[in-house]
Amino acid sequence: MSLSQKSLLGLSWNFVQQMATQISLFVHYLVMSRLFSPKEYGIVAMLWVFTGFAELLKDLGINVLLIQEKENTAKTISTIFWANIGIGFLLSALFWLFSPLIAAFYNTPILAEITKYYACYFLISAFYGVPIILLEKKLSFKKLFFLQFSALFISLIFSVFFAIYGYGIWSILVQPLLQAILLNVFVWITAEWYPIFVWKKQEFLSLQKKALPILGGNLLAYSTRNIDNLLIGKYFDEATLGNYARAYSLMQMPFQLINGIIIRVMLPSFALIQEDISRLRNLYLRMIALLALCVFPISVGMMLVSDKLILLLFGEKWEGVVPILQILSLVGAIQSVISPVGLIYFTCQKNKLFLKNNLITSGIAIICMGIGIFISVKMVAFMIGFSSLISLVIHISAIGKLIDFSVSAWIKNLIPTILCTILMGICVFLVGKIAFSQVFIFALKVFTGIVSYVICLHIGRVAAYKELKEMLISRIYLKARKE
Repeated sequence: MSLSQKSLLGLSWNFVQQMATQISLFVHYLVMSRLFSPKEYGIVAMLWVFTGFAELLKDLGINVLLIQEKENTAKTISTIFWANIGIGFLLSALFWLFSPLIAAFYNTPILAEITKYYACYFLISAFYGVPIILLEKKLSFKKLFFLQFSALFISLIFSVFFAIYGYGIWSILVQPLLQAILLNVFVWITAEWYPIFVWKKQEFLSLQKKALPILGGNLLAYSTRNIDNLLIGKYFDEATLGNYARAYSLMQMPFQLINGIIIRVMLPSFALIQEDISRLRNLYLRMIALLALCVFPISVGMMLVSDKLILLLFGEKWEGVVPILQILSLVGAIQSVISPVGLIYFTCQKNKLFLKNNLITSGIAIICMGIGIFISVKMVAFMIGFSSLISLVIHISAIGKLIDFSVSAWIKNLIPTILCTILMGICVFLVGKIAFSQVFIFALKVFTGIVSYVICLHIGRVAAYKELKEMLISRIYLKARKE
């Protein structure tokens, strides 16, 4: 099977996994939102700020090198595995010890108890990091789907049962812990690789030196994306943070789903053509066009239907999400075309440049959010959008020099999709002026958005739309040949 066929097959299975994951999480959101208020989710969001940061530290950025490097020795892989275990243990111990400080920072006493409870997650999750990365490198996305989705689905079911039987906020926390435990069981039962008891200190230090810019860049990016949660949790109440966190998670769903599929599958392919600048440029621009084709209309549509969406799905107690989501929806569109820049930095072995540019963009974002926090939560959301636009220009200018394209060429690549999205948005807005029931208007807006967007793409003969259709047809053809 050729590289393109493997990538296409991987794309298909990854799409299935991402769709199944996002649908399951969304249904879980719906059920849990009816059982809990924004306050409970705000308390959990306070903890997630710190655990998400630690999540990046648990492999020190080394795991990604297994994909970036064409060949890895058994000793190298095992060294990375044992490093993960050691770091996981250290993080678990630190969270246990510093749980009172986290609670004191937010002036929320219950955080001390739940942080201690959650601390063991880092040690548990350290055991499956390397096996998962090795499966990704082999493009074994079918196997990954069954392993990861099974663990997720079972943990979500248990979480709902815990909530129904009155375990309160603990039912939210049990889900990721149980998921990590189950994933370990499933991964090691079906494992194709086992670690050997070896530790190469010099090899670890060499790997860490390579990974440090990646780790630094990722930590900066995470800090930038989550400083808003930290500040809102500190200066506003739990319910405000709960509303903001829910709006942000809804904003992220479309681009995490679509970007997660494409970037995860394309990373090994990018590594194989890293010395061919022309192929890298063409592949990157095609990927960006496909991302925009899928994410832009969803983001604009979410902005236009958010008032009906939140009240119908989550209930009136979550109405504080609406004004925040209307702003953040457009931020999601911007971030969807920023996130793939890391592929180019890593493929071109420009990890230090990635770190440098992230330092600049993170500083700008933190200043913008710092200004917004003294005005309102909505202003924080607006300033995130403003800083994201600046970040986009900085990163696109940098990678354009690496693979030989201009910012104007990058924009021109997306103009057809942007115009189709604007026309779709106008149609949806006009339909919303009709006086009918909320449910009917919501359904009509969604239907109008889909139909008008597809018609615009077809009439405009958008290249990315044609490519997407060809990819789907090729996938159907490959499946038919196998059968």
